[in-house]
Amino acid sequence: MRHSPWAIALVTVLWATQAQAQFQNKSIGLSAGYLNPLSTSPGSIAWTLPVGIYATYYLENNFDLVFELDGLIAHQSAPISQNIWGVNVTPIGVRYLFLQESFRPYVGLDASFLHFFGGTANLYGSSTSSSYVGVGPNAGFDAFLSDSLSIGLKLRYNLYIDLNNVSSAFDATARIATYF
Repeated sequence: MRHSPWAIALVTVLWATQAQAQFQNKSIGLSAGYLNPLSTSPGSIAWTLPVGIYATYYLENNFDLVFELDGLIAHQSAPISQNIWGVNVTPIGVRYLFLQESFRPYVGLDASFLHFFGGTANLYGSSTSSSYVGVGPNAGFDAFLSDSLSIGLKLRYNLYIDLNNVSSAFDATARIATYF
């Protein structure tokens, strides 16, 4: 039995260069949504619109690290109806990906910092504090439109704490990201 060296070389090259779909595991993206503080105190923040950027970095074993930075437009309805500005930062979050293909559902946990600039109200209806630290679970998905572009949805429930109070907020954001 005789093998041609050209046939062996051709099979080797074809086997080594076999095309495989591979999605990238680092991303940067834009997000926009709605944050609803679940406080019912008079003068508290009624609603907030977050718009921001986020990034993910795949670790291994289905885990991602997450960073988010959102600018906020918040509405205070009483004692004076006014819009105020804020920032919501997630300096560290982690999420577990159930699948790693073209549809990536996940659950996660975020640590966050929330700060409002100006206004007379805060999450609790007083002007004593405007900075909060928080932690909260989240769930969502990323759906790939191509090898490097995804859209997604994230739902999160945060528990915010300052020196005297505890409050919570629910937010939902739509996301678009590029993977590299």
